Amino acid sequence: MSNAVEFSINAVDNFSAVMNKQSNMMAKMAGVFAGLGIAAAAYAAVKLVQKSLDNAEAMGTMAAKANMSAETFSALAHAAKFSNVETGSLAAGLRILGKAVAEGDASPAGQALDKLGIASRTASGSLRPTVDVLYDVADAFGAAKIDAAKTKVAMDVFGKAGTDLIPMLNGGSKAIKDMMEEAKKLGMVISDDFAKAADDINDNLATMTGVIDGSVNVAMSELAPVISILTNEMKMFLTEGDSVQTAGGIIAGTMKIVLSAVTIASASFRQLGIGIGAVSAAIVAVATRDYKQAGTILMEVGKDLKQD
Repeated sequence: MSNAVEFSINAVDNFSAVMNKQSNMMAKMAGVFAGLGIAAAAYAAVKLVQKSLDNAEAMGTMAAKANMSAETFSALAHAAKFSNVETGSLAAGLRILGKAVAEGDASPAGQALDKLGIASRTASGSLRPTVDVLYDVADAFGAAKIDAAKTKVAMDVFGKAGTDLIPMLNGGSKAIKDMMEEAKKLGMVISDDFAKAADDINDNLATMTGVIDGSVNVAMSELAPVISILTNEMKMFLTEGDSVQTAGGIIAGTMKIVLSAVTIASASFRQLGIGIGAVSAAIVAVATRDYKQAGTILMEVGKDLKQD
């Protein structure tokens, strides 16, 4: 019986040692994954910052082409998105509309505005803001029936982008203003200062990237002759004599070692499984006060492990 108890104690100790080793390994892996998580979070943060800068710069550029502030254009872009209107189509249409407001009856778009009964100038003769004219066009479209004539008017006023803007215009000015107000509450509006700063930052980053690329080019031009000599020497070493056979032998020997280790590990895991099963069965036998059966189990598993 003493041998059975000793075997049980050794089995439990071995099991504890294996579990401790596994615990240490898992702790190290947890550290690795934590480091990877931090790196991934940092990368994601950088990408978000870059996306924000690119968006602000793009909004500023398109707003300038539409002859309006970045605040107004970015708010309109938010409203357009919910009518499935792309920002590029919005910018193109507003650019034509702005030209119509400036040129009046001298342009086909200006003439189309007159037909809608929409003034391009105030009572004092100054040009109306493009966004205000857009509101009037939206109200006219919201009240009109959907037909080919509406499509023609949209194209006359907004150019080729007119058909893309119809879903947005059909809701009328109130719907557009409500979505623009929502954009402000959600922080989606890009200020002129932010758009300008984003443009400057991206320009600076582009310059820095250019400097780095140029520095690498200069360094590589200096190192190229040396690298060429080294690569030629390596090529000669690998293609002459029995270098390939030697390398192959080293690789084969390494693989044999790895396979042997796997085989040993497999046997160890099998022994571990046998030991765990035996100890568990013996514990059950002891719990039922069948000490003889517990001893027999432990003695038998000892024989099996010795055979392995």
